[in-house]
Amino acid sequence: MNKINKDWKEVKLGDIVDITMGQSPKSEFYNKRNEGMPFLQGSATFGFMHPYFETYSSDIKKIAINGSVLMSVRAPVGDLNIANADVCIGRGLCSINGKSNIINRYIFYLLSYYKPKLLKYLENTIKLIEEKERFKRGIAKKLLTCKEGENIPEARFKGFEDEWETKTLNSISNIKKGEQKNKLDLIADGKYPVLNGGMNFSGYCNSYNREANTITISEGGNAGYVNFIKENFWSSGHCYTLHDLKIDKYFLYQCLKNSEKRLMKLQLGTALKNIRQSEIVEFELNIPKSIKEQEKIGGYLNLKILNNIFRFYLIKNNL
Repeated sequence: MNKINKDWKEVKLGDIVDITMGQSPKSEFYNKRNEGMPFLQGSATFGFMHPYFETYSSDIKKIAINGSVLMSVRAPVGDLNIANADVCIGRGLCSINGKSNIINRYIFYLLSYYKPKLLKYLENTIKLIEEKERFKRGIAKKLLTCKEGENIPEARFKGFEDEWETKTLNSISNIKKGEQKNKLDLIADGKYPVLNGGMNFSGYCNSYNREANTITISEGGNAGYVNFIKENFWSSGHCYTLHDLKIDKYFLYQCLKNSEKRLMKLQLGTALKNIRQSEIVEFELNIPKSIKEQEKIGGYLNLKILNNIFRFYLIKNNL
């Protein structure tokens, strides 16, 4: 029973199926009146094998044809069903259809069988990402932390010898607080993410007030959390953003990330903790006088070379 038939072969999923990622229409086209095509945003209405439909859309973006395998690509990742009608699928789903003589129902059972292994693979991947982050933070700490009582970092690139200087955050940047957007202002299919403090986006809207590649500090939620947003976004009321930088952007991000625990100690309040802007502007950082040293450190901590060092670290430690 455990022997593999000699006519079988191992292939990549993408070689035997076509995968269509969902795309959500604007919410104004959703309805409960059976107008248009059945719409599935995610796996909330999945049944034992087939979904049931509560929502319809009169605007169709991506279609899963009747008989397609439906798979959830957002939490809970990996849930499976088979479409029992032509369905408009949103961003939380993908449709899978076998190529050539590959039967969809076979794909459904095959993926169901491999689902635990897939989830285990994702779990291991997350662990590796976390290990990589710890590894990166260890290197960053040595490059960005000055020795006690000195203005010289623990580790340094060759060619740099000047002492670092202590600067307040408002002396090297213009700190702006965001403009509040409430839940009623958010739309599911908006073009731009909304950051309202915390670690994750709180939703989407169709306008932005901050440009891509901006450093943010959470004012509420996980107050003191530092992020680097790589796309245009809306900075909401519980978010600080840094502008008009007088030092290297990537160095400043890494320096703030390395100082995140100190930032979080500025939190006030009990249930709803926050950090006052008056505390943020006076927050002190040790900065290299040389812009070239700033660029060297910031570039190093953001470049692929660190990924290569991490791979060597994994091999050396049998991870």
